[in-house]
Amino acid sequence: MAGSGALFKAKSAEEYPVFRHSVSLVEDRITLAATVRSWGLNSDAGRSRRFASYRAEQLTEIHAVDDMTQPRAAPATAMYYLAKVYYGRSFEVRLSGEEKQFHSGLAGTFLSGKFEGDLKTFAGKNRLEFTAVGRGLKPRSGAAIYAKQPSEIEANYTVDGSITVPVAVEYRLIPGRALPTVDPIAWRKQTRYRIELSAVEAHHCDKTSACDLNVTVSQVEGSEKPKTYRGPDDMDLWEPRYLLLETTEEAELNHGFNFEVSDRNLTLSRLLGRCQVRIDQLRIRAVNESPDRRKRWTELCGKAEVRLTLTAEDAN
Repeated sequence: MAGSGALFKAKSAEEYPVFRHSVSLVEDRITLAATVRSWGLNSDAGRSRRFASYRAEQLTEIHAVDDMTQPRAAPATAMYYLAKVYYGRSFEVRLSGEEKQFHSGLAGTFLSGKFEGDLKTFAGKNRLEFTAVGRGLKPRSGAAIYAKQPSEIEANYTVDGSITVPVAVEYRLIPGRALPTVDPIAWRKQTRYRIELSAVEAHHCDKTSACDLNVTVSQVEGSEKPKTYRGPDDMDLWEPRYLLLETTEEAELNHGFNFEVSDRNLTLSRLLGRCQVRIDQLRIRAVNESPDRRKRWTELCGKAEVRLTLTAEDAN
């Protein structure tokens, strides 16, 4: 950075205070580098985590350089100069989460402000880290932490102390210097997962005929009652293609399913096997990395085999 002239007060005091807000995502490495130090993070923070912030500000004055004066010579390595320093009070909320959790779907909801409750509730519901820092400004209630209009900020925030501090800075590109190459930070798209019961197979169920298969399915940690699917008569291989679960939450996949396979007849249903299937992170990663984002596999369930299909697709 380099200076380009004398500082001066940009506006008269009678025009202040001014209230404003900003809602933003950290979407490139330059922004991250300019932000992590003030947040107490290191430069590797953006490798696996994603960040977003909301700021409410009460500006009391602006100090700015006079761009109309002849700039002094800048070092060859300098690209930006400090153009403005905003003084006043601020309240900032930072949300962060692992890349797979803080995806573009949540980011869009955050930017729109269309969520139930306040930002802290939104963060807790979606397993995001919530950090709030006040510099002379504090919300009157939790609902205040997303005021957008200047009148809303003035009505919903209260001044805490009489001292004003620098709350924001503005940098500008030094004339004649090339724009730096922007290294974007990719936000993962929200993924929708589907679990399908593709096929059930068993042989030699009794001495006189092929199998009459029944399959009972329940979620290991779900609240829904078990469902029993009845296959056709006299078929050792049954391909029902039943959708067992559709979700955007990986945690629901990890809970898994209980399967019970039986051979029914006129007098008694004979149990062929019970098994429990959990979809772990290795399988979730495999389906996301496969060309068609589809994974098929077979589980041994006693004397029967259960074939499942896991499918992933972008939800937004």
